[in-house]
Amino acid sequence: MSISEQRNVGAYVRARKAINPTNSTAATINGTAIDRRGFLSCVLHHACGAATGAPTSRTVDGKLQESPDGSTGWTDITGASATQLTADNSEAEKDVDLSGAKSFIRAVETVAFVG
Repeated sequence: MSISEQRNVGAYVRARKAINPTNSTAATINGTAIDRRGFLSCVLHHACGAATGAPTSRTVDGKLQESPDGSTGWTDITGASATQLTADNSEAEKDVDLSGAKSFIRAVETVAFVG
């Protein structure tokens, strides 16, 4: 990558929010479908806040799934799971190769409570 390309990285990066931040309940949350055509890679980033009161702690798992049409046939993308979050106010990310993925992807987050 040339120096001028490094100074204009925004031309090569497109950010998409897949799941809105929320006060969670213990559940699996499916993000919105994202048309990934034209993109051969992505970064899955997930974060959590602090557990307060009851529950005393939680785990948060994040992964990516793929679909041919963005509405049916969702399956996990191999190697597209981020590190499980267990600490308050933590975050993790995973670089994902999408070169063999179907046309649409979505983030899936699973929240489990302890205590």
